[in-house]
Amino acid sequence: MTKHFLIIFLMIPLTTAIFCKENLNNKLTIANLKAALMCEIRDYKKYSDYAKKAKEEGYTDLGNLFHSLSGFEKQHARIYMEILENYGIKIDTFEIMDIDKYSVGSSVENLRHSINNEKRDVNDMFDKFAKTAREEKMYDAADTISQITLMENKNIQMLQDFSISFKPVGRNKKASIGTTKRINF
Repeated sequence: MTKHFLIIFLMIPLTTAIFCKENLNNKLTIANLKAALMCEIRDYKKYSDYAKKAKEEGYTDLGNLFHSLSGFEKQHARIYMEILENYGIKIDTFEIMDIDKYSVGSSVENLRHSINNEKRDVNDMFDKFAKTAREEKMYDAADTISQITLMENKNIQMLQDFSISFKPVGRNKKASIGTTKRINF
């Protein structure tokens, strides 16, 4: 990711502040923004736990990747929170506490789950959320969701690229990155 793209991406929430709080009758987009926020918060927490697990298992590089992804998801959550606040929607702490549960498996399982989960979020959720926002003429929300979807696609690519060179080894042995077959998902 280049610095220029990151700067532009981080400016997205600032542009949403210029939009008025109209279109609040478009409840589906508001519900979708809330769902996207909860998804990002869950993924932030999940990737933090996956990073810890990978490092415990000796997979430092994978742990670092999960840690980076956790940071991206946290930033996405902040962006969704800001958009909702710009529309006058406050998120209750109890809503955040009611986030879907997830489990932490082995590092290989977590890598597999992460790829599948990111693909599902993009294909089954974010693309549809952006389309709905455009239909409801909430263009600022649609544009932001689309930008975050681009970032999620980069997350998928990073995970897939890592899985190509990831060579899991027995527990408590140092993991290696090398030329190996891709893990089948």
